[in-house]
Amino acid sequence: MFGRLVLTLLACALLVGVGRRLTTADNQTVDDTTVSASSVARDDDASAPAVMRDHPLTVPGTGSFSDTVSPTQLARVLQASSQGWARPTVGALVHALRLWGSEASVLLDAHPLRTPGQPSTLDILLHDGLCRRIANGQFPQYLWKTPYGVRVASRTDLVHGSEMAEGHVDQLLEALAEAGVPASVTVVTHEGTKTSLESLMADSIARFDLAQELEFSAVAYSRWLAPRKSWTKRFGETITFDDVAAGLCARRFGSGTCDGCHVPYALATLLRVDDSERTLTADGRERVVGRLREYARQLQRSQLPTGGWDGRWSASGESAADARLFDDLHRTLNVTAHHLEWIAVAPLEVTPDKETVRRAVEALIAEIDKQDLEYLRQPLVYYSVSHAARALCLLSTVEPVDEWQRQLAATAK
Repeated sequence: MFGRLVLTLLACALLVGVGRRLTTADNQTVDDTTVSASSVARDDDASAPAVMRDHPLTVPGTGSFSDTVSPTQLARVLQASSQGWARPTVGALVHALRLWGSEASVLLDAHPLRTPGQPSTLDILLHDGLCRRIANGQFPQYLWKTPYGVRVASRTDLVHGSEMAEGHVDQLLEALAEAGVPASVTVVTHEGTKTSLESLMADSIARFDLAQELEFSAVAYSRWLAPRKSWTKRFGETITFDDVAAGLCARRFGSGTCDGCHVPYALATLLRVDDSERTLTADGRERVVGRLREYARQLQRSQLPTGGWDGRWSASGESAADARLFDDLHRTLNVTAHHLEWIAVAPLEVTPDKETVRRAVEALIAEIDKQDLEYLRQPLVYYSVSHAARALCLLSTVEPVDEWQRQLAATAK
């Protein structure tokens, strides 16, 4: 009798497990809507179920403000962002990837797109040895195996990090999603192991903490994991997109990197992904909508007479750290570019009015026009200019590479 009871219970457990299986938009079968750090396929366990989408979700510009950007303005900002270096920083590589895509290059003689026989930005960023040899910066290892997957060297890692490596938690995963890189792309570690992006996601999920810098993780996770609504860390704690949204909404204006401008971009991305994938609860979505409307009102109140925004946009007193990195001119360029980027992807119901956006675009171009090539070639300035180019392309609903090639063809005529 006892044996029969045990068999019955086991059968019920198996049925429940089967009942909790679902198929995603990519026809991947996973358990319910929760991802576990231990369920990610790794190089030594190819049979483990996938948790990432085969291809990340796309979040194009809404087109609500396409008439605020002229072809001349678009050409100017793309020209300013086509920079190259003999020894690019990891930051320059990441920013070029999210702007120009997987065929991008920031090597001095092959920008913005690589020429035959030269490594692309993507090749460099996903190969430990190549990155350490080409990138400007010294770090003993860039991509290495951990008990959970593969880790990316970051300046936020006090043990293995470097000031010249990944600038923010999950920044590379975010850029890879924005560039539309497939999850199956090859990653080569410090140990020489060949694996895929799922190993990077596995390590990220295992170490995820709501107290970490959430902005980049929110974008990466929403675009790589949806329609899943949650994931489970290595100690069994389950985190939801509602949890992440609440953490971001609790941030004061100006809190976080780049004068706090990555927060509304992350919130806008969560909202857009929820539009199609339903990754937030009704309460979670309402919280995000409400907070983005507050951002929009704050931007309309704080817009400078010239049309842009600087570190004072937040009026929170929490953006002083960025004053040490950016001079006044660069800070205006950086803040204005970042705000236009989230406005370009956010639903119209949570954005500033069109006149505010039009004036900001004009101010952005004016800031770029003030500078010569040498100033724009400074890595920190290039990061900002790349955000500006991406913002205007999103506003115009064009792909940067396509627009660049169209402009080249027009010039050749």
